[in-house]
Amino acid sequence: MNKNVLERIEWIMDPFGVSDFSSWERKLIAQRAWNKTSDHPFLGNGIGSVLETLHGTHNQYLSFMQDHGLIGVVILPLLIVAVTWGVRGENKREAVVFGGTVLLFGFFSHNIMSEPHVLLLLSLVAAMTLASRESQVEVKRAMTTAEIGTQKAVARM
Repeated sequence: MNKNVLERIEWIMDPFGVSDFSSWERKLIAQRAWNKTSDHPFLGNGIGSVLETLHGTHNQYLSFMQDHGLIGVVILPLLIVAVTWGVRGENKREAVVFGGTVLLFGFFSHNIMSEPHVLLLLSLVAAMTLASRESQVEVKRAMTTAEIGTQKAVARM
């Protein structure tokens, strides 16, 4: 096994006693990104400023904050809310699990918005949300029609 793998195994056994190069590197990259964010906290450094660095931040929230300022921290959560807003019925649980997973994954990856499989899943969840809304509207229409029909039948008697 190479040295990096052995260091990670040691870290698993004692997370507070051993730190591998990757952990130190991630901490350094995050600190640099935070420093760049603090240089322009309100408007950020501009779209694509994270691409100027050799390594990504390994954190989608920090990456958005570096580009867009403090408002960047809410970009991913607002996207998830927009995709899952109004989901109905059986799809509600899946949408909540999906949203929570993506939000959690954002702490460990800066590539969420550039990974094709994540973008495909976002599209599918948006379609699922729309379909669940439309089916709910159809159910309400059917119930309203049935109620009106019942009222007319009662009125005729």
